[in-house]
Amino acid sequence: MFPSWVTGMTVSRTGRYRTIVYAGFSLWTIGCGCLSTVTQSTPRALLVFYMLLAGVGTGQTTQTTTVAAQASVSRKDMSVVTAVKNFAQLLGGTLSLPVASLLINNSLRTALSSLSLTSSAITTIINDPIILGPSTSISQLDSLGLTPSQASYALTRGYTAGFKSVFILNACLAGVATVSSIFMIKHKELMRGDEQKLRAEARQVLENGGNGEKGGSKQPSSDSQVPETVNDALGVHVEMGSMLSPVFHVDHGLSGC
Repeated sequence: MFPSWVTGMTVSRTGRYRTIVYAGFSLWTIGCGCLSTVTQSTPRALLVFYMLLAGVGTGQTTQTTTVAAQASVSRKDMSVVTAVKNFAQLLGGTLSLPVASLLINNSLRTALSSLSLTSSAITTIINDPIILGPSTSISQLDSLGLTPSQASYALTRGYTAGFKSVFILNACLAGVATVSSIFMIKHKELMRGDEQKLRAEARQVLENGGNGEKGGSKQPSSDSQVPETVNDALGVHVEMGSMLSPVFHVDHGLSGC
C-alpha cells in the first residue's frame, strides 16, 4: 500500500509514469526470481527482503498502468479502457490461481511418489496436506505408509519445489511485462490543455441550472445543440438528436422534455 501511495503522489506531482512502470515491473521480476531461490535454510530476514522487493514492484505498477491506459485514450473512452484493464487483471489472476495450484500439487505428488506410497495414500495427502504437519499422530501416518521423517521430507521437498516453479513462472511473466511496457507504453501528457475551458463550461451549465429552478428556464431554438465539450465537462456522455423540443428544462443536469 505504501509504495502505491508514493507512486500515486509522484505521478500527480510530476505527470511522469513510464519510468515508474519500467522500474516496478523490473523490481517485480527480480523479487519473484529471488523468491524462487528460497529454501528451508533461507534466513528469515532475507526472505522478508525478497517479499518487500516483489511488493514494491507490485505497488509501482498496479495503479500506474491504469493511469497510462487512461492517458492514451480520449475522455469518453476512459471508462471503457479502465474496465478492460481491470478485467484483464482479474482474468490473469483467475487463470494463474489454478496453474499455481497445479504446479504445487504436482511437485508434492512427485515427492510422495519417491517414497513408494500407494496412489490412494498420495491422493489422500494431496486432498488434505495438513496430514504431513507435526500435529498428525504417528498412527495416522502409519496408516498411510509414512514415518514422521518421511512426512517432513515430503512436506519440505514438495512445497519448496512447487513454490519455486510458481515464482519462476511469475518472474518470467513479469519479465515479459517489463519488455512489453518498454516498447508499448508511450508517454502522454496527463493534462490535456482544455481543463480550464471545460471547468468554465460546466460552471456555466450549473449556473444556468440554478436560474432554471427559480423560474428562469431557457427556451433554446429548435436547431440548437448541446456542445460536446459540456457533456465531457460534466463527465457524462449524453446522446441527443440534432433537434431539441421547443421546451428545454434544466434540473441538476440536461434533459429534454
